[in-house]
Amino acid sequence: MSAIKQSVETLLEAEGDDNRRHVDMAVSFRLCDVELDENGRARWRKEADEELIEIGGRWDRREKRWSGAANRVRVIRVHRGQEDAARWLAEWFRRAAQGPKGPHWEAPMRHAPSVAFRRVWSLLLLGGRRGGKSHLACVALVMFAVMTPRARVWAISPTQEETDELEQALRSLMPRRWYKYRGGGAGKPLQFRLANGARIMCLSGHKPRSLKRGRVDFALYNEAQNMYRAGWIQLRGAIADTAGWSCSPRMRRTPRSGAGSRRCTSELARERTSSSCSSYRRSTTRSSISRACKAARTHFSALLRPRALTA
Repeated sequence: MSAIKQSVETLLEAEGDDNRRHVDMAVSFRLCDVELDENGRARWRKEADEELIEIGGRWDRREKRWSGAANRVRVIRVHRGQEDAARWLAEWFRRAAQGPKGPHWEAPMRHAPSVAFRRVWSLLLLGGRRGGKSHLACVALVMFAVMTPRARVWAISPTQEETDELEQALRSLMPRRWYKYRGGGAGKPLQFRLANGARIMCLSGHKPRSLKRGRVDFALYNEAQNMYRAGWIQLRGAIADTAGWSCSPRMRRTPRSGAGSRRCTSELARERTSSSCSSYRRSTTRSSISRACKAARTHFSALLRPRALTA
């Protein structure tokens, strides 16, 4: 029954495809406060918006390039509990837009001139449940796909069934006119094909060897504590060609029985940490891995802080 439902959704989306020459593909990434309405429900205080960065523009399908500013912009907001990570992401995208190399990568943080910015190739988002880790990672994924024409982007979950969460998150972040959707099945992954040539593929990390499938520019390794080190190694190799980077949201606490999570956490902890980021470093002994894990938890614990929504 689910296969029939998916086929119907695909046909309905195909009928609504927008084939006009120009497509407005722009994202305004904003930090916003939250308040409670008269019914006690959380809502955005839009008058308190702080735009961290705007990327994208008007894409010309025929010329395959940007052709000016967009008339319509997709606004994506994050709350104060995600502020530290959101500001770092905005800084990274601002520098990446200027080029893969250059002195702009050495400049200090824009919002904190006393803090040095360090370029990374792996980012670990660590926080409590429902803290906004996966949502922020999906936002970064969409922003990267919009900013980088013909990019190859992966969204990886522990199992194929769990990719539904990421699929729904991506649908909610991207207007329908931006992409064409191809459903999975018969061993084929779910895929979003954006107007600028970028592709977002939803994959399963259940079989690490299945991640050996060519180049990738940005990868979301969702629920990393439930997957294996071998999958992470395959992923790190795939992003090497284009100096891409990977983002791994994970829970702050890891069940003691999770052997796979210990493997993946150990691999992530081999990254040399600096506040919220790191560069790769080998670690061979059990004691050094343990120390690296402890250091990673210390450095990343403040990256995403779950906070109660208050007026």
